[in-house]
This record gives sequence, structure tokens and C-alpha cells, in this order.
Amino acid sequence: MDPERESGQSLGLIALIFPQSESVFAVNGRPLRELLRVLGRRPTRRDGPLRADNVSDEEVREIQAVVFQVLPGSILNISGVVSECPCEDGPACSDQVWIVAHRPNQTKGLQLSRINAHWAIGPVQQWWFDFENLAATRQRFASNAAFYTAQNSLYDRYPVCQKQATDWTATSAVGKQR
Repeated sequence: MDPERESGQSLGLIALIFPQSESVFAVNGRPLRELLRVLGRRPTRRDGPLRADNVSDEEVREIQAVVFQVLPGSILNISGVVSECPCEDGPACSDQVWIVAHRPNQTKGLQLSRINAHWAIGPVQQWWFDFENLAATRQRFASNAAFYTAQNSLYDRYPVCQKQATDWTATSAVGKQR
């Protein structure tokens, strides 16, 4: 199991055992509630609700062009088109697909969002790319404090809903207002 997923499960377990911990505990200066929200919104394959019309040939070509920009190689799978988007991807997001791409020695899943009628890397998926890139370069930081400063700066840029969503269609902003 990867360390990031293990730490997310550990945070979830702490919150389950100590419900009050979400408002009291912090990890590297970030409230536990915020970390649980971010970890709970990591892009994954969704199986529904499916859009009435699945992906068209024209959309497949657009999806291929987007994926090849970030993961050149082969596309192994394009999931069914799921309607509705988490509010963090913004009100212009209408649909999402899960892509499995392959490069030599690496298979990676990523989520594309249909924003303003075009397939793109959505704000949440882009944030997770940035998070993975930061983690991969951790050894380049002069100290743990410098890394945590960069990590906190990244957390400040996590796409958030402007209001608490009761459904998938609430508005969003790509940056926290502080």
C-alpha cells in the first residue's frame, strides 16, 4: 500500500475513533477536517450516474489529445461518461471520465472533466498532479520545514466550494479565500 493512502486511512481512523478530533487536531499546521476533505476527494473512477449518451468518437479524439499531453503513451481504458461533477471542479463542469493510460513501466489513472463543453484536466485532478510532483521532489528541499511550507502553500490552492454543497452542482473557486 502506498504511504499517502495509509496516512489518509490513519487520519480517517483517528476521526472515527475521536469525532471531536476533526476540529481539534492538526497535522503540520493543517486542521484534520481539511486534510480529510482533501484526501476524500482524490480523483477515482466513478461508476455513476452515467450520462445518457456515452462518449462520442469526436470526444474520444479530444480525450486522447488531452491525455497525450500529460501522459504520452497508450490509453488502455476510457470509462463510461459520468454526469455531474464535484463542486470543486466548478459549475461549468458537466461530465467526467476515468482514463487508464500506460507508459513503459507505469500505468496511471486520471480523471478528465468536461468543462465548458471541452474535455480537460479539471482543477482537482491538476491539484493532485501538483501534490504528487511536490511529494516526488521532497528530497530537494533544504529541510522538512521548507517542504511543509511548500506543502501548506499547495493546500492553500486546493479547489474549494464557495458554499457547502448539498449536491454536486454548487459553485466553486480555485483557491481558498483567506
